Amino acid sequence: MDSKRKKSLKHQSSISLTTSLKQRNVRIPYTKIFDPDHNIFLDDLPIEAKIINYEETKFLLSPYIYHIELNHGNFNWIIKRRFHQFRQLHNQIWLHYTKLIIPLPTQHSRQNRKLLEEIGEIEWPKFPVLPETFLIAEGISKRIKILEDYLRFLLDLVIFRRHPALLNFLAISPYSFIEELGLKGEEVLVKKRAGGFRSASCCVRIENFFTDLTGHWRKRWLVVKDTCLFYLYPEDHKIRYVMLFDPEFYADSGIKVTGIANGLRIRNLSRQLILKCQNEKRAKELAEYLNEYSKKNAKDFVHRNRFGSFVPPRKSQFCQWFVDGCAYFEAVSQAIETAQQEIYITDWWLSPEIYLQRPSLGLDYRLDRLLLKKAQNGVKIFILLYKEMEIGISINSIYTKRTLMRMHQNISVLRHPDAVRGGPLLWSHHEKLVVIDQKIAFVGGIDLCFGRWDNYEHRLTDLGGIFFQTAHKNDLIHSSIRPTGLLYRSVSQPMLDDSVQSEAEKNTPRHITKPSMLLQIGGDSFETRSVADLEDVKNNNSLFDEDDKENLDTIDEIDCGEKIDESVTNTTATNTLTNNTASNKSSNLRGKIRKHLLDKRARALAVRAAKLWIGKDYTNFIVKDFTQLDLPFQDSVDRNNTPRMPWHDVSCVVVGQAASDVARHFIQRWNHTKFSKAKFKQRYPWLIPKSLRCFAATDELPSYLTRAHKVDCQIVCCPYLFKMFVSGLIVHFFRKVRSVGPWSIGIRDTEASIVDAYIEAINQAEHYIYIENQFFISQTKTHLSSNDGVKNRIAEALYRRILRAFRNRKTFRVYVLIPLLPAFEGEVGTTSGAAIQQITHYNYSTIIKGYDSLMSKLKLEIEDLDQYIGFYSLRNFDKLNERLITELVYIHSKIMIVDDRISLIGSANINDRSMLGNRDSEVVIFVEDQEYEFYYMDQKPYKSGKFSGSLRRMLMREHLGIYKVNKKEMLRMSDEVNDPISEHFWSEIWNKIAQKNTEIYETVFPVIPSDQIKRLDEIGAYMEQKKLYKHNIEKAEELLSEIKGHLVKLPLQFLIDEPNLNSNYSAQDHFIPQIVWT
Repeated sequence: MDSKRKKSLKHQSSISLTTSLKQRNVRIPYTKIFDPDHNIFLDDLPIEAKIINYEETKFLLSPYIYHIELNHGNFNWIIKRRFHQFRQLHNQIWLHYTKLIIPLPTQHSRQNRKLLEEIGEIEWPKFPVLPETFLIAEGISKRIKILEDYLRFLLDLVIFRRHPALLNFLAISPYSFIEELGLKGEEVLVKKRAGGFRSASCCVRIENFFTDLTGHWRKRWLVVKDTCLFYLYPEDHKIRYVMLFDPEFYADSGIKVTGIANGLRIRNLSRQLILKCQNEKRAKELAEYLNEYSKKNAKDFVHRNRFGSFVPPRKSQFCQWFVDGCAYFEAVSQAIETAQQEIYITDWWLSPEIYLQRPSLGLDYRLDRLLLKKAQNGVKIFILLYKEMEIGISINSIYTKRTLMRMHQNISVLRHPDAVRGGPLLWSHHEKLVVIDQKIAFVGGIDLCFGRWDNYEHRLTDLGGIFFQTAHKNDLIHSSIRPTGLLYRSVSQPMLDDSVQSEAEKNTPRHITKPSMLLQIGGDSFETRSVADLEDVKNNNSLFDEDDKENLDTIDEIDCGEKIDESVTNTTATNTLTNNTASNKSSNLRGKIRKHLLDKRARALAVRAAKLWIGKDYTNFIVKDFTQLDLPFQDSVDRNNTPRMPWHDVSCVVVGQAASDVARHFIQRWNHTKFSKAKFKQRYPWLIPKSLRCFAATDELPSYLTRAHKVDCQIVCCPYLFKMFVSGLIVHFFRKVRSVGPWSIGIRDTEASIVDAYIEAINQAEHYIYIENQFFISQTKTHLSSNDGVKNRIAEALYRRILRAFRNRKTFRVYVLIPLLPAFEGEVGTTSGAAIQQITHYNYSTIIKGYDSLMSKLKLEIEDLDQYIGFYSLRNFDKLNERLITELVYIHSKIMIVDDRISLIGSANINDRSMLGNRDSEVVIFVEDQEYEFYYMDQKPYKSGKFSGSLRRMLMREHLGIYKVNKKEMLRMSDEVNDPISEHFWSEIWNKIAQKNTEIYETVFPVIPSDQIKRLDEIGAYMEQKKLYKHNIEKAEELLSEIKGHLVKLPLQFLIDEPNLNSNYSAQDHFIPQIVWT
């Protein structure tokens, strides 16, 4: 068989193979962007080349420009080439072939000769010699056929495919066929001026003229993709810079704008790039192409969006909320386990040793171990940390970086800003984001750090070693740090490094395999079964075989009030009976159900036997700030004498295009930090956003989110239903707003879309506004001067909206929940409490203190102001070593819910630091519901948004303690939270419980803050008062038993007469400017 016949058969097999592979959708993984040496082409798929057109020009030697259509897999593109470019390609390929056949004594040469032997004798096609100047009109079609055949010949041979000359001719790079980057855009060799970061100048032509003469110009390969463009080294294909499409993106050319005839200027919000093209015409064509391409393929990013946001609204996106850290941490851990390509994390503070699932029976769900496992599996992990000023903040980010970086080369950690290098001294990166494969994004107020994990109980103590009840209610097992017995086994895994494990970690119990048990701490009575339990059994199909499923209706036959007899624990005999009758099948199923319920409750009670907060995770910020974070498993406070400070927070997760927007923010921050700190370090690669073509309008909801329980159900029978999930919901409109500026993300303009979104949502409110925030520092003045200390106008927007409701005689409620005290170490009334007093001063100045405060201004217009707005907080009590204790529940959430239809969830506090844009960097999710359920608003039927309404009801149920009251009261109160503005709920439920709880705490404990303390010098006398917690414990316990939930009134008269609340400085605080606190 001759060589031509061989080639023909080879070509036919290639075609059939191409067809089958196309059906299998051959792809280059996205992670290959970090490995430019990968196979550039799609495996075994050919590149099809065809000259589809030509145009004649006045160019003398090569008058014809050939339009070449190329296809490779799903990628199609067109290049334009002249004959002299074909000639150059031919010369370089022939030279390359000549080198291959020379028998050099090297391994590379031997491999090439072996490859040539496998290919056989190569018959080169005819290459035209006659210059095009001498071609007649009839000869052009013949030349097109010759050039087509020559291109196909080169593309069919592996030894020529990857030659740089051919790649450049075809406009191909290692990033061309990565499908998740989008279409194959223009790729071209350009020259870039060294130090190409240039800002606009009035003398740009003169500047560029001298730079062209004296400057260094280096070759770069420019690549255009759906969401960005980037350039790389032509030699090794390593990316040198990524430039995102944004509203300021624009390309132009010519001597007027660049000072160079063949110059090309590309600019966006981050930089201005000057390039030199082959000629003036090519520069103009490329500028036009970039502008047209960006408007067509990146229209989501180049257009101006509502609130000035950098991304447009997303429709029909999955969005799910989490209340408190328990559910959030668990969901994050499961999301990390699903990661296939990348994990992005940015936090104000990150603790590597934090346990994401508790009680943890080992190290599998400790954050550092979880990340290590994924890194070992090839997942790239990128972490951005706030680089703190060590003199003022003790979060030890350098320890976090070193701990994570030394674990694996796939983990990269950057810290920012560098104050020493001119970065800001006063501002921080405050976002809390976790992004998985750019498809799943967690956004909110919860850092992955010590002190954040909590649940609806907000426990004050965690001593471990208590009694818990197993399946036999009389069988009591005593456990100290780790429980023993059937449900647990001891830890045997070593630490990440070779250091000796701390005692606390050695005794850390291993993880319970059922995540659904995690929130059953303090569950219902062991003996009593509930409807919720039965529903859980119904939904747990893994319990039953096929015969069982037919008899699931028998579940309803079990009386909800029936006691579970001890004898049912031994169900082996029942479960092993071979029955042919329906009655026996029913009995078998009944035994399985009872066994499941017993196991479920046994695990729930066993949770109490383990420590949930290990080492530094057990904390009280006011008693003692963090120190020695490099010793994470050593307690920072004495848990036998000091209650922990509970932590209340809210976060959410989004999936699909919405998540890609969050990823884009992270990528922008990462690339800015890399450019300023690690420009030439390969350990920190440039990141590239994926194309939106990768995401459907509604991507599939991850399985670990669809396991959620419905929290809106009318019947709430036990705390188990308070697992802080809501079913995967589709919300029609989704927006991402942020606060960023030049220092934080490297853009010229400041984006303050968060404050705009807050104010617009307030203005649109019709029925109520519900706010939870760490701070409440804002401005109510109608007219601001440049000298005013606080500038954001959220309080002013609230003032106007409440006043409008009063004048229109409309029912309107505003709920504001903030912490009782700021979480700074110190004691009010002493120099150590200066930071606490500073924040308290600005909070109260916004709320009630002074003529321009919100309440003071409203009282001038509204006599019965309590009907419109209320300020609240959270507190809890417990017993610690037989002593009654109380502590505030620290509200760290940053949310606002409006009318059960709009939700804002993120990291932004209500203060200037978070809202102005040029200070702290923040991210907030803005959700507008488009799917509704019927509830009530002011006793009238009302369409409540599935997302926002369920979140508001969940929060109110938690704060009111609905899960702790008896069943009848629980059902009644669950119904009543459905109408948040009715007079009955506002006055008889919410405010009444808050007031009663406040009065009980004031009677039992010497609580701070308190309305009884009007001045700092009154604190001493107040603390000396005889309180029941010491002098009449029995009475104190009787009163405390009447407390419902954690809701209390914020004491608005606290230090109301203190004129110098913000002047009691320590020596160190004298150097801190006012804007740090606001």
